[in-house]
Amino acid sequence: MPGPREEIGLGWHHALRDRRRVSWHNGMTGGYSSMITLDTEHQSAIVALANRGTPPPSPLDAAVMKAIFAA
Repeated sequence: MPGPREEIGLGWHHALRDRRRVSWHNGMTGGYSSMITLDTEHQSAIVALANRGTPPPSPLDAAVMKAIFAA
């Protein structure tokens, strides 16, 4: 729980391709990485977890974005 001078925000990103909008968020800690992408209009989502993290741009993020737009 945050203290009196701390906040927790919802840092979602949005991407628009070919009139499709998806929301996504990624992260990395301790050498692990994750990515979640949501396409609410088409009721689909992809979550990817990896036991390795790489500096941006992340191949995990690219693979997830490619997959969600291919669905």
